[in-house]
This record gives sequence, C-alpha cells and structure tokens, in this order.
Amino acid sequence: MIESLLTQMADHYSDSFRYERKMVSGPLGYDDVNYYIQSHPSCFSTQHPNRTINNLYFDTLNWDFFQDAEAGVSHRMKVRLRWYGPFNCCENALLEFKVKHNMLGKKYQFYLKGPFDTQSLTWPDIYTHHHKLMVLKDSIPPLQPILFNHYQRSYFSDESQSFRLTTDSELWVSRHLTGGSSLPSEVLRSTIIELKYDASHDNQAQQLTQSFPFLVTKQSKYVDGVHQLLL
Repeated sequence: MIESLLTQMADHYSDSFRYERKMVSGPLGYDDVNYYIQSHPSCFSTQHPNRTINNLYFDTLNWDFFQDAEAGVSHRMKVRLRWYGPFNCCENALLEFKVKHNMLGKKYQFYLKGPFDTQSLTWPDIYTHHHKLMVLKDSIPPLQPILFNHYQRSYFSDESQSFRLTTDSELWVSRHLTGGSSLPSEVLRSTIIELKYDASHDNQAQQLTQSFPFLVTKQSKYVDGVHQLLL
C-alpha cells in the first residue's frame, strides 16, 4: 500500500529495483581503495566530483526499521533526510524512502525547501515542507529522528556505464539530541564501497566483485550507527 502511494506522490523514483552490493575496505587505506578501483579490468573512472553527504535517519517509535534490517527481513524500508555540503547548513534537502527487497533497492524522493534546523526537527515538521506528504500522513506511522551520519562520497562508473560504484570515507555518526549538540561521536576508519546496477547484470557483477580485494558485506550505515551509539 505505502509503495503504491509513494509511486503516485514522489517527486522522483527509480523505474525499477536495482542491485546494491556493499563492500568494506578492511585494513586498506583510502588511497589503496582508489588504486584498486581505477586499475580494475572494468575500467572504472570518475563519474563526477566528490560530494559531502549528510543524513538524518528516522524510525518508528518501536524502532521497526532498525529491527527489520537487523533481522534481515527481506522486505524492509528506511527513511532519511539527506542534504549535501556543510553539515550545519541544511538549506534544501531530499526526504528519501528507501525500500529493499533482499539485495534489490528502490528510492522514492521528495524535494524539500529549507532552511532546516536539523537539531530540533521533528517528523510533523516534515509535512509542512511538501504538500504531497500530507496525503501520506495516515499511511506512515509516527516517526522520530534517531541519528545523523556524514561522509565524503566519490563516484565512479565502468566503461560500459552498466555499473556505478561509490566510495564513502571519513564517516562519522552522531545521535540526534533535540536542542542539543550533535558533534561527531564515532568515526569509522574503513571505506565503504557500493556497487549498483540493474538486475540484468547480476551474473557479471559477481565476477566483477571477485576482482576486488574488499570484503563483501550486508553493512547498513544506519544499523551500524545505532550499534555504535545507542546499544
């Protein structure tokens, strides 16, 4: 039901589900990660300039999104507010509903005009920034802000343009404290690598990842952040 409404209301959404394979660099440094990407047989090259990404994750009062991800529930969702650039300057943002079916993912996005005070932001405040969200109000349970994360993202694509690869480095997470400080609380040293592609390329993707020395994982930045800060 919620996916049908999101399809009708979202400003932008993927036409189809795509695969997302996640890897971590382990002991390898950022320069080593870039070396292996750019020397890969698939000829990855920089897609566009790096960006600083900030997220504020929301969850239900019972932490259903976290518990579903932790348990590996095949059909699950997460909700986040995303903005680019300086962490303390949220002028405009994307509200994203990310739906997962096992390893297949799809995003529904709403463009929100700020500025936002992310320290005091509540879920009801979100509705005032996009008129279409009011239609969804009765279909989405009450949500609460849980935590922030912030990282540097680099973008690559292979020679055929069939595979997109991103690296996230300098990642920190911080608990959302309404009216309080949200300085970095935990810093992740490893680089997170994500390979994204259409389902038709899955067989080729398995061969592609075997040429990397990275560790394949089901890592979730939100789940890891909750473990680091709140459990």
